[in-house]
Amino acid sequence: MEILYDISSRVSTIENEKKFLKQVCDTLKNQTHYLWVGILLKDSETETLYVSAQNGLEDIRFSGVRYKIGRDGGIAGSVAASGQFKIIPNLEKARQQHIPFHYRAKSELAVPIRKRDKVLGVIVVESEQINAFSQEDRRFIRTLANQVASVLTNIAITKMRDEELRIRRALFEIGNMLSSILEPERLLRKIMDILRNTFSYTSAAIFLSEEIDGEEYLVLKAFAGRMDRELGEYKLKKGVEGVVGFAASTGNPMNVPDVTKFPLYIPGFKEARSELAVPIKYHDKVLGVLDVESEKVNAFDERDENLLELFASEISVALINAQLYEKLESLAITDGLTELYNYRAFMENLNREIRRANRLNHKLALLFADLDFFKKYNDTFGHPQGDKVLKLFAETIRENIRKEVDFPARYGGEEFTIILPETGVEEAKNVAERIRESFAGKSEKELLRQVTVSFGIAVFPENGKDAETLLKSADEALYMAKSQGRNRCIIAGEG
Repeated sequence: MEILYDISSRVSTIENEKKFLKQVCDTLKNQTHYLWVGILLKDSETETLYVSAQNGLEDIRFSGVRYKIGRDGGIAGSVAASGQFKIIPNLEKARQQHIPFHYRAKSELAVPIRKRDKVLGVIVVESEQINAFSQEDRRFIRTLANQVASVLTNIAITKMRDEELRIRRALFEIGNMLSSILEPERLLRKIMDILRNTFSYTSAAIFLSEEIDGEEYLVLKAFAGRMDRELGEYKLKKGVEGVVGFAASTGNPMNVPDVTKFPLYIPGFKEARSELAVPIKYHDKVLGVLDVESEKVNAFDERDENLLELFASEISVALINAQLYEKLESLAITDGLTELYNYRAFMENLNREIRRANRLNHKLALLFADLDFFKKYNDTFGHPQGDKVLKLFAETIRENIRKEVDFPARYGGEEFTIILPETGVEEAKNVAERIRESFAGKSEKELLRQVTVSFGIAVFPENGKDAETLLKSADEALYMAKSQGRNRCIIAGEG
């Protein structure tokens, strides 16, 4: 009974399951005649037992070893299946049916660790003596098993409370982000960090809805954990491809316990075996999908589904706020008619690029364009037709510059600017000529009359070491192009 008191005196301080079970085995082994003591716990997912703690075979590693529940799992498997204790008084006579844990064991006792009707595991003790276990041993181990069951249950309850606390904290953090983080990309990265810190999913990802070539796709925007795909490149057609695409089309969660049996499945990583996809909805509109995958079959249950729906609901509000902010930011720096950058954005970027070019000792070119005789065209054909000319020229610019590198802007009226980072004078002139020739052809074809454009070209640092001087040089070159007959490109200082 001193052993039970010794173990029970530590129960109030127990927080770690593995540490507690190891203490039980050590105390039991050190204060009894037992040769080997082991505690096996039940893995409900695989319906097997594994050695969680033991004393008596310190040189042997049991990690990764599983025992079937049932007759094929030895004495521990039989006891876990029946829920009743079992004694083998003489292992020599039962070698064909039972293989002991310790090679010198001659008798064995196994008692289930039960909480009501549920078997949590098995305590196994072995002795070097034949018929070593008395009725007193049986009562003692059974009492110990009941005590272990109570502690394991308390630890499980504590874990559940801790997890609920983590979930509440995670939801609170996402709620806080509604006002504190308004950039969509940063918001998604932060949400992934929270999910990774809250749950132990093998892979978690957020896909957002995008229209591509007239069809709706779910595009990977953020992930945490395992993922064999690239952000922005991994896309799934809505309703046709993958669990994600299917969930987006129905607007309902999709839990696939075994992805190898789902014909539309497309793996996020090759070892994935189960997947849960939950739509991110704002009212009835599907904004995207929150998706988790696991290496285990049947890894997700109703609780996971409910939790992810809670997260998806918070994410949807955060996304809407971020998208509204992004739209307002875009309106603040974008010309409404041409959808190029406006004057304010142009000046900010020109100053920034000049500082960068100066720091890195790089070239920088500035194109200044003006549509020839635009006022006369506007007065003759009207403002709606004039707007078509402006939009067509903006489209021509976009088609002939480097995306996400060059910076096109509507300077004002019929004047346009293009910042060309890391570009020398000859290359800048080639870009200007390409735009000029392309626009002349497009305008004649689409507007039924040719509209031309003149360009002034200035290069940092030769034509100016600050924004004001560089812009003035480009403007003077543009004036020279106009004065020499229009529909041409002139480099600053060469007119």
